[in-house]
Amino acid sequence: YFNGTFFYMQNGVLDTSFIGLVEFAGAWYYVEGGIINFNFTGLTYWGGTFFYIQSGVLDVSYIGLVEFYGAWYYVEGGVINFAFSGLTYFGGVFFYVQNGILDVVYVGLVEFFGAYYYVQGGVIDFSYNGPAYAPDGTLYIVVNGVVIP
Repeated sequence: YFNGTFFYMQNGVLDTSFIGLVEFAGAWYYVEGGIINFNFTGLTYWGGTFFYIQSGVLDVSYIGLVEFYGAWYYVEGGVINFAFSGLTYFGGVFFYVQNGILDVVYVGLVEFFGAYYYVQGGVIDFSYNGPAYAPDGTLYIVVNGVVIP
């Protein structure tokens, strides 16, 4: 630490080639070019895992979608949760995630808190009216994007 900047030292020498995560004082920081980059927010790949960084620090409290190289991923606990499939609310919209990735191809019904919703283009389509099949093959009638019980 010098003049308000945290530097990454390797064997007593500033390592400007290092890009990755470093643990310091109980937190994990994103280091780029030998200094902690507090301006970085997004996903970074480190040690075989995609981590979510908020303002240069690993953020394990964030739950939601994060864009990374043109795709959107579901983040939970500081990492992409590839086990998650379902709807998530983000930016005022319900998005459909399959295996941790926003799925814009799927068209059909998705169960969410005991009700079925019609999904297409990666979001609930509240304008859809008509028939739709549930994942178990049951045919339902959908009104304004929601299965009528």
